[in-house]
Amino acid sequence: MIRAFAATAFLILIARGSFADPPPAHEAGIAVIASAVGHGQSPADIRAFVAEGHFRHVVVDWAWITAHWDRTDFAAVEELVKGLKTDGVEVAAMYRPRFFAHEAEEIGVATQVDAEGKPADESHREVCFSDAVARAWGVKWAGEILLRCPSLDEVTVYNPRNWCECALCAAAKAKDPDAANAATRRFLQEAKALMTEKKKGSRLAVVSPPDPEWFAAMKEVVDVARPYVFLREDADFKADIAGAVKVRSEARAAGPALAKITWGATDRMTDAKLAEFMKLAKEAKLPFVFWTYDTAFLDGTYDLDALAGSLGADPGKLKALVKKLGGKVTGADGKPAPADPKEIKDAVDLALEKKDVEAGAAWKTIADRFGEAAIDEVVRALEDSTNNMQQRFMAAWCLGAIGSPKGVPALLAAIRDENWAVRLYAAEALGKTGHGNKEVEARLKELSEKDGFKQPDPKTGKDAFPVRDAAVAALVLLAAPPPEKPLPQAENSIDRLPWVKSLEEGLASAAKSGRMVIAFVIPYENAHWEDGYEGADEVRKENPLGADRPEEFWRGFETGFTKERAILTALLGDPRNASLAARRFVIVRLRLSTEHFPSKGASRMADPLQKLGITCADCVPPAIVWSTSGGKLVHALTHMGVFSPARFHQACLAVLAANPKQAPLDDAVGAARDATKKQPANSALRNKLVEELIACGAFREARSELDAVSKVNDDWLGLARGEMALLAGDFAGAEKLLKAMRTPESLRVSRAGLLADLLARQRRFDEARKALESGFPVPDRDPGRDRAEYVKGLLEDAAGRRGEAEDLWRGIVERAPDGPWSALAALRYSRSGPFLEEWATGEPLSADPMAKVTEQKRGLEDAIDAAVDYLLAQQRPDGSWRNPKLGATPADGAGSQYDYAPARSALAACALRAALPRLDAARAAKAKEGASRAVQFVREWEDRPGDWIWQITYVLHLETRLLAESKGAEKEAAAKRVKKLLESVARMESGGAWSYMPAPRLHTFNTAPILLSLAELKALGVAVDAKMLERAAGWLEKNRLGKKAVFHYGTQMTGLTSDAQPEGSAMRSPLIELALTKAGFEKEAGRVRESIDLFFKHLEEVRGTSKVWESHFDASVVHDAYHYYFGCWYAARTLRLLPANDQRGFAAKLIEQILATQEIDGGFVDGQMQGKSVGTALALLSLLEAAEAKK
Repeated sequence: MIRAFAATAFLILIARGSFADPPPAHEAGIAVIASAVGHGQSPADIRAFVAEGHFRHVVVDWAWITAHWDRTDFAAVEELVKGLKTDGVEVAAMYRPRFFAHEAEEIGVATQVDAEGKPADESHREVCFSDAVARAWGVKWAGEILLRCPSLDEVTVYNPRNWCECALCAAAKAKDPDAANAATRRFLQEAKALMTEKKKGSRLAVVSPPDPEWFAAMKEVVDVARPYVFLREDADFKADIAGAVKVRSEARAAGPALAKITWGATDRMTDAKLAEFMKLAKEAKLPFVFWTYDTAFLDGTYDLDALAGSLGADPGKLKALVKKLGGKVTGADGKPAPADPKEIKDAVDLALEKKDVEAGAAWKTIADRFGEAAIDEVVRALEDSTNNMQQRFMAAWCLGAIGSPKGVPALLAAIRDENWAVRLYAAEALGKTGHGNKEVEARLKELSEKDGFKQPDPKTGKDAFPVRDAAVAALVLLAAPPPEKPLPQAENSIDRLPWVKSLEEGLASAAKSGRMVIAFVIPYENAHWEDGYEGADEVRKENPLGADRPEEFWRGFETGFTKERAILTALLGDPRNASLAARRFVIVRLRLSTEHFPSKGASRMADPLQKLGITCADCVPPAIVWSTSGGKLVHALTHMGVFSPARFHQACLAVLAANPKQAPLDDAVGAARDATKKQPANSALRNKLVEELIACGAFREARSELDAVSKVNDDWLGLARGEMALLAGDFAGAEKLLKAMRTPESLRVSRAGLLADLLARQRRFDEARKALESGFPVPDRDPGRDRAEYVKGLLEDAAGRRGEAEDLWRGIVERAPDGPWSALAALRYSRSGPFLEEWATGEPLSADPMAKVTEQKRGLEDAIDAAVDYLLAQQRPDGSWRNPKLGATPADGAGSQYDYAPARSALAACALRAALPRLDAARAAKAKEGASRAVQFVREWEDRPGDWIWQITYVLHLETRLLAESKGAEKEAAAKRVKKLLESVARMESGGAWSYMPAPRLHTFNTAPILLSLAELKALGVAVDAKMLERAAGWLEKNRLGKKAVFHYGTQMTGLTSDAQPEGSAMRSPLIELALTKAGFEKEAGRVRESIDLFFKHLEEVRGTSKVWESHFDASVVHDAYHYYFGCWYAARTLRLLPANDQRGFAAKLIEQILATQEIDGGFVDGQMQGKSVGTALALLSLLEAAEAKK
């Protein structure tokens, strides 16, 4: 109960704005979170705040119903409602029939899913309105609210939309296009009936976006319509308010609009934008309710003086009430007013008097309101031995909520306290405050191993060690980097390039200017984001997003934005590339739905690429297309798996050279040339001309100008020639020129930065560091500063000094948010963006700038060497291989269940170790050292593992291999590690199956690898639960299609595979047959061969999904991109069960297939969002296994 208050509030303190001053008369209100009433916010104080703000409407909101219901003081809420009604204020309740993902199994009702059975959001679940049991669960809360708070007359349901595509909903939609609305109406009818039963005359209201058609469809069921408007910086208030006014005018009865001002932790409007909304709402006579009033008034986000003026309230009185309600009071500069020491002491003393939930709320208020200023008083409470257990452990919790390292000394003392609860909460707090503190890590590790407090686990009856568990959880938090600070919001260098809006506009502009067109073709999974050509608007309209969330929310689910940012930043983040593209070409971004690119058959979509002289069938993205203004294809680089800025530059130069009539230089070059002609002896003007020519890629003309002044300006000549050589891909020539040049002070930083950049691109990090030393310290206004500091950041990061690297990159963006290096620096800094190392390479890698693909076939031994080199180059300083992209929060960022570094690293370690016998001595030594570091990283994760299926699956595979090879004491230690992993396997089992989704979504491709490892461990003599083996085999057999070597995806996904469509099983059938055979449950040997035949029959088709289809199936082949190398590895292992001649034939075929897919940088790519490190490790393991079979 108390831990529910462990969420930390993130505040953005911004400069004070100003509001217009409307008269006090207004139709405004506030929404109050129900669980806050009586818990830090008394009914009396809320009533006083409502009166002072002249609010006429109040909504008591339970939000996600299960999140607040058990924490609600219903007596306090009833007191508030009665009092407000006495004051003449209209009051309504509101809730959302939603629950957290971790509650799904316990609640056990049907929830809304997409066509693949996946929920829209991993964190929560919406009930399916087509399911009667689910509707009943969602409806019951309306009746419960009226029973528990009888003074309420109106209950509002928040955005009850049915977006579900489960089998039940899909069948209904097939019969009735209005089925989704019909399901919602049934839900609302049942809610209204229950409310009438509980309280006659009660009113049912709904809140939803201002969609007149939807409200009209619900009109006969809903008593009160409440549209909402989005209060965001990018909102179009005039359109939103007009829509809300229209909905209200057409409703039977209408309540105030819900003004949604609460979004993410870092989202906020400017004060001027908020003032604009209030002004427009007043003019339109639109009543509204701030949802929630915490964001508008209590969090310190907005200017209280200006808000008070807008509301006709007394600023002093309003601020006093904000403080009583636990809010932050902003001063005239928009920053929190200094805390009064007496006020802090009084707040701590008050918290010490509270108990249970009220105590938790009081301590949370202290952390949110006073922050670091409260530490001394909170430490006093923690260290006072006369305080009871709850008082002291809540003080420890508060230090964690404050999150300052200043509390660490007191917390270190507290983890040795005699009271177990104090130790537990102190350990948790250290996980939030001890980043980078080696003593904290050491003491927590000791606590995680030695704390003696134990109590029975209520589920298993076995001994549990909660303090040890808390210490382990704290170490996990410390292993993740501390939260990153938000960067300044500004257009970066790529956003500011002169992009044309459409392909057609680009061709017209090119015809007018005599230039060519470059189109960057990016695959997007949702057709709603279609963009860049005439007709894209209609596609977007035909594919709307969920209306209950703003577009920004849905962007987070779209892999296309990640790809686009990675690709464009890699290729255009370097200022020279950006300049060349923008000044010599017309550039356009084409965001095309993956449906344009089916692996098999024709697309139903129109083909915009025909206007560039190519078709979607011949231009699989990611791709770059160069075309003449007349639509004649000049060059296309397609199916890109590696993004080289050097190669892009060279390709552009080659295209210009091949088409000189469509390669004019721009006006800036002409102006510089005219100025030089007038003053030929002026070296500054000539240098300017050379600079403009280099920026446009006109190297021949630039060299000609340099030759004319070689004796006058030797130093700058060397720098210019060196940069041109680098851009042309002549790395050796560039290095020779830069090292030979003299370096006056004016060129010191530029020369050091350019040379270090050149060396770092070749991963010659030690040499790069030495070269860069001469460039530091950097004068503030030196023109070479950004490049030098950017490259230094790369070198610091490569050395494991991430904090120093982030400081450098952040500094570049803060100095010039719109500067030429801002895009690269911002992406490198961000922990939630794509990890650029996986996407880009600094080297050109190919002698042919006009190559059509990024894949390069090698011989087997060269391919193995190249793959090993790629893996070693990608390994992080901590021994791991990172995700290609991580989330921004602890729930989906580093150290979370979505951080697959342990699984990636386990696979890479296996691949490197398996390759050792085929490597030369030098490469083998590096691979052995890299594998050892990876094992160490994985084992650090094993010390505090999560029950996460992908991580456990491949870490267990690695440990199984290590156990098989170990001897003596090492074997005993390996057996202990395996035993611990098997405990996780047992906890995750669900009726003989495993899955990355909660039950009942269980998957054959998750279950079979676990069964395979269990069988291998059993063969090694490890004690494995025989019943578990039987359950797993039985469950897999239940998902077999008849008696064939064909298997369903899993429960709730059986419609993807059939007699007519067995290809969906092609990449998993060999794995499942292998697992069943090794476990001793496959009785028909012929099915192994059948599975291999099925695999090879569809292998080439599945390859067609690579780099395109990431998190959605390609319906033409029923596969995602990441299935390819996954299937190859298990097929390579399975074919070892066949007769020797069959083994050799299939192995040779598989090797040929895989070799054809290797990238020019040595890596292998199938799913870019799953990462090249995974693809490379699996491809390398496949090649090695097949090579053995071929013998």
